[in-house]
Amino acid sequence: MKKISCLFLFFLILFSCKNQNSEVYILTNDVIFFELADIYNSRNKDNKVFINFYNEKQKNIFSFYKDNKKDYYDIVAGYNGYNNEFETKYFYNLKNYYENLTTTDYFNGFNDYIVKNDYYTIPYDIDFPVIIAKKELLSQTIKETISIQNFSNLCKNINITRKEENNYIKKIRFSPYSSNMGEIEYFFIFNDKIQVNNNIYSFNNEEMSNYFNFLYKFDDNYNFGLEETKKYFDKYKNIDKKLYLEKDIISFDFIQFSNSLTYQKEKFKILFIENLKHLTLKNKIIAITKNSKYKKQCEDFIRFLVSEEIQKILFEETYSKNYYFENINLPVIKNIISKSQKLDIDVDFLEKYIDNLSYIDFYNERLRSKFFETYNNSKESLHKGVLSEKDLLNVLINGIND
Repeated sequence: MKKISCLFLFFLILFSCKNQNSEVYILTNDVIFFELADIYNSRNKDNKVFINFYNEKQKNIFSFYKDNKKDYYDIVAGYNGYNNEFETKYFYNLKNYYENLTTTDYFNGFNDYIVKNDYYTIPYDIDFPVIIAKKELLSQTIKETISIQNFSNLCKNINITRKEENNYIKKIRFSPYSSNMGEIEYFFIFNDKIQVNNNIYSFNNEEMSNYFNFLYKFDDNYNFGLEETKKYFDKYKNIDKKLYLEKDIISFDFIQFSNSLTYQKEKFKILFIENLKHLTLKNKIIAITKNSKYKKQCEDFIRFLVSEEIQKILFEETYSKNYYFENINLPVIKNIISKSQKLDIDVDFLEKYIDNLSYIDFYNERLRSKFFETYNNSKESLHKGVLSEKDLLNVLINGIND
């Protein structure tokens, strides 16, 4: 009897220990998570994370999870693209976790993003649009920032027309037509916010006009006309747009700051957009699935991910291997960049600039979904010239208030 009791006690302890262990499965499209998993697992005896990598760039990682829900996924992490396809109903609310985060040194945009997304997701990097420019074309008077108007005038002044034999050769320095940045990103460079009055949502008319004129009238106002622009870029249609700057097809472009850091410092300069208000719409975020059985363990991994130590590792690792990573992982915590000797930028200015950026307020998930749906549906009509500036404003207002 005593022997049986001892065996029973042994198996009870063994079973109890096994139950304390956890295997957290992470679905991601961010390759850096393989390295993060190695670091985390080396420090945790009982809690382990395992990576399920999704390599289809055409589909949002959160859309993929929505369409292929598997009970064994505990965390979904990676890029949430311009269509913003994150849906809260599939995920666990992190408000209690967020309120217990110990550090107060996160950038304002980090906190702002979490609150405006109702605590369902945590960003693990910070990003925003900038202008990348050929250094040789910039005068000494241009410092860190430039206004959109001054940038437009600069492009117009240094466009080239020269005669070779019987042909006139045109050199276009920049066009939204060829830009690598998503059109919707331009929308919130110009539009400060979605206005609300008596439960009716709208936009500022002047800001909408500036946006429309820049994106759809730039070639007529500052280049040689839209038709000439199309002819110019048609010559390079077999070249990836991402190579236009390197191959001197254009001299300027709007891109994400994280991407601009992969360009050669000797040839290119980063210009910060004067009076920029918002972070990018394309974010790296992490969320816990609603059905996960290991929510506390998942929270522990997120705490690890947004810690100062790991944020520093992410920044330095992606920066030192920028030939491999398309984007540098920018830390969500202050003072990591300012302590770095890697950037050819005034880091004190940079940290203040980042800390002034907020996330656009969509007020609720329904409005966010309506905005992206309406905007995306109107793009084709805009490109065909079917929609005027006034039409676009009415379409957007009607769409988000429907």
